[in-house]
Amino acid sequence: MTEVFAERLSTNDESVFVGEIYVESKAEIKAGQIIMTIEGSKGTKDLHAEVSGVVYLLVNEGQDVPIGSSLYLVFDNVSELESYVLNRQDRRDQNYCIDYNITEKAKKLIIEKKLDVERIVRLTGKTTITTKDVLSFMQKEGQSSIPRKANSTNFKYDLERVLVIGGGSAADVMINVISLLSDKMLWGVIDKSTPCRYPNVNTLTLDDEEFLSSYDKESFDSVIISVGDLGIRKRLFDLYSSYGFVFTNLVHPSALLEKGVNIGKGNFIDAHCRIGVFSTIGNNNWIAAKVNLDHHNILGNSSLLGPGVMTSGLVKIGSGSLIGAGTSIIPSVTIGDNCLVPAGSVIVNDIPDGTRLKLKA
Repeated sequence: MTEVFAERLSTNDESVFVGEIYVESKAEIKAGQIIMTIEGSKGTKDLHAEVSGVVYLLVNEGQDVPIGSSLYLVFDNVSELESYVLNRQDRRDQNYCIDYNITEKAKKLIIEKKLDVERIVRLTGKTTITTKDVLSFMQKEGQSSIPRKANSTNFKYDLERVLVIGGGSAADVMINVISLLSDKMLWGVIDKSTPCRYPNVNTLTLDDEEFLSSYDKESFDSVIISVGDLGIRKRLFDLYSSYGFVFTNLVHPSALLEKGVNIGKGNFIDAHCRIGVFSTIGNNNWIAAKVNLDHHNILGNSSLLGPGVMTSGLVKIGSGSLIGAGTSIIPSVTIGDNCLVPAGSVIVNDIPDGTRLKLKA
């Protein structure tokens, strides 16, 4: 028997994410055949069979697996596999106790939902079970339908459960960041017409007004808006705020917020951004990858900065403004509210409110 373990793809990784699995459990495989893809924080890797035989999967697609955990086994033949499975069943029939630990909050959820803890352990492949593992198990088992008006016991999760407002490619970007954060997890996505591409995601195909009138905001912890249209973005922020929803900030782990940065709520800051010292970020902004806001910048509310925007020090950008990708802004310039700055612009003068610049040919 050959056992394959989850390997560390980056020095900071404590687990890997199981992407696509290309074979069925108990199928015959050949040496060199791709079995599955695993993902770390800084890359992915295809796992190929080292030997021919019969594969036995120990994990599922979409599962987070601690480094060193078993991913799959390869047996020489079907008889050897069947013998292994029978032995495992015999141990369970004899009240064989799997060695595992459960966090207190995960234990409360298991008891509340009357779940089979040993099944959770077997399917996750983990020795320490967290709330996130239990919720992932419930989702795979079809038990995680999003609750309407809550009638269950109040339960405090050890991860912040985030609802993404808006589907499509923008939601995919946000979900990717949530998957990289150790203190947050995706609760679901709401969009009546545009789904996201991520597998195993709770999607609510409802109007916002229908959702607000029928769902219990206590069943999750926070919300954030993925919509890029700035008018819609502001409307949704005001709407959900009026109902008392809590807005979270999503900051990619590779982003840098320097000393003295003051940030509001509902902001999304993507990969490799830098927010300079003593800068102020308002509410409900989308700051795309590799944006550099230098020292003492001020950004208003419900604005969007495209990838690679670079400002100098003491720059002010108002609310409801769109700054196109690759724009450069010299020191001490002020860009007003509701402005449009096309991609690739070089801004050397102040821009009044409502200005819509055109890129020179």
